[in-house]
Amino acid sequence: MRVRSSAVRIIALAISLAGAFGCDEPPEPDDPDGDGYWGDQDCDEGNPRIHLWAAEICDGRDTDCDGVISPFEDDEDGDGFRICDLDCNDGDPAVYPGAPEACDGLDSNCDGVGDSQVDADGDGYTVCGDATAKPDCNDADPTVHPDALEACNGIDDDCDGVIADEHDLDGDGFRQCDGDCHDGSASMYPGAIDDDCNGLDNDCDGEADEDVVDADGDGYSNCEDCDDADPSVHPGAAELCNGLDDNCDGVLLGELDQDGDGVPACAGDCAPLLFRVHPGAPERCNGLDDNCDWIVPPDEVDGDGDGFLACQDCDDGDVGASPDLVELCDGIDNDCDPATDEAVDGDGDGASVCEGDCDDGDAALYPFCPAPR
Repeated sequence: MRVRSSAVRIIALAISLAGAFGCDEPPEPDDPDGDGYWGDQDCDEGNPRIHLWAAEICDGRDTDCDGVISPFEDDEDGDGFRICDLDCNDGDPAVYPGAPEACDGLDSNCDGVGDSQVDADGDGYTVCGDATAKPDCNDADPTVHPDALEACNGIDDDCDGVIADEHDLDGDGFRQCDGDCHDGSASMYPGAIDDDCNGLDNDCDGEADEDVVDADGDGYSNCEDCDDADPSVHPGAAELCNGLDDNCDGVLLGELDQDGDGVPACAGDCAPLLFRVHPGAPERCNGLDDNCDWIVPPDEVDGDGDGFLACQDCDDGDVGASPDLVELCDGIDNDCDPATDEAVDGDGDGASVCEGDCDDGDAALYPFCPAPR
């Protein structure tokens, strides 16, 4: 800026007038704006506020006609505000009086207050937050801030970005803000009956299954008792052969007639998977206790170890006699047919194999069989 003293300006004006008019009468001045200044004393004859001696104002013009515009009247960043307009940073177009504050650490609106300090509603939370607190999502409402309680008002009161807790997601007539502790289950809401023995707090009172009952009065609730209508059925009861799970252990295996013979295991069926084995069944030659008297008859053993029980073997003391052996000429009924086959004359020629008939199927060969060598 070029600054002139008053004395310098007066001398310059006098010299200028003397040189222009000499000693002659000066001509009538041409002063269209009527500000009392003309010629090179007035650099803008269309504006009476611009002339020599005029005071510089914040308008971006050379008001005092000294040929210099004050740097305080510049708008270098083009944001429409000059330094003399209180633009606190004329090198940043985002910073000017009235600019919106951004959480960037700058005093964007030039009010002397940094963005991190703005708390317009006085609720103790700033729009930008800090290391210990989240930002205030509505700095015009003191009831809305990060630690506020959600109310059923359609507003994100706690600034968590979610208003879903104000909807009834499961359609049970209650929202989370109404106290629905599980808005994903229509069976869980304040006032629900909590007797379904699921270990959950159905009525949202902080306690699970408190509405259970003991309908049959056997000392066990419906959550423990598998049949709360029968006092004889409960945990610890004696198992009876009645087709019921008397002790509530979930097992009925001994009370079922699995083989369909009319007798369950608990009634004495010693082989519950074998149809012909049960109390009162006839004993058969099979080596089993068919009548479930816990005794295997003596004739159902294999005394000689030939693979046949006594009731199947014609001589259970001789391994040379059993139904699967070939008859020999040894005077023993080897094949248990039950005759002694040495005396059998199969072809009717009057002689058996053991009597020299070489072919007991051809009567013409005996007695013409070749002599043994």
